[in-house]
Amino acid sequence: MPRSAGPYGRVIVSAGDMARLARMHLAGGLAPDGTRVLSAQAVATMQRRVVDVPDKWTVSADGWGLAWTLYDWDGVPGYGHDGAAIGQYAYLRVVPHAGLALVLMTNGGSARLLYAGLFRELLAELAGVTMPAAFGPPAQPPAVDLAPLLGTYRRQGVVITVSRGADGGTRMLYEFVDGMKDMSPPLDMDLPR
Repeated sequence: MPRSAGPYGRVIVSAGDMARLARMHLAGGLAPDGTRVLSAQAVATMQRRVVDVPDKWTVSADGWGLAWTLYDWDGVPGYGHDGAAIGQYAYLRVVPHAGLALVLMTNGGSARLLYAGLFRELLAELAGVTMPAAFGPPAQPPAVDLAPLLGTYRRQGVVITVSRGADGGTRMLYEFVDGMKDMSPPLDMDLPR
């Protein structure tokens, strides 16, 4: 991971650590031995919605609190947090009314599909929660003029190039560069018209 990931990432914990963190929040900030780790007010503040999520497809949440992603599953509130590094994924969902915390840590492909299928079933069975259907593209995609977006975009470790293809369509090349250049082969794709 690039050094720029330091401020927002590189927290390394076990599934047991994640479950213990969730249990402490479910207990209003108390550790199992009764030691106060966080004030009840801090726990409540962390679970209060500060902002709506602008892109639910990417984040799979309804809002953000302080460090928590917040969920409204047909009127049933919950919270959690996801994390990822290259090839590694972690998911935590907490349903306070049921006293339930689910933790999934995995590596390899299709982690999001595993999370969605497994958590959909477990949340329904153990907490009466119905997760929303996965977001997908509309049946009729909107017409978008991509011409103003042609160009090269760079951030730490990644270069994205949006260009015209030989057929007049729009292409995108997503490349890992610098210290991350060997992480994955480039992704070269046509963008929908």
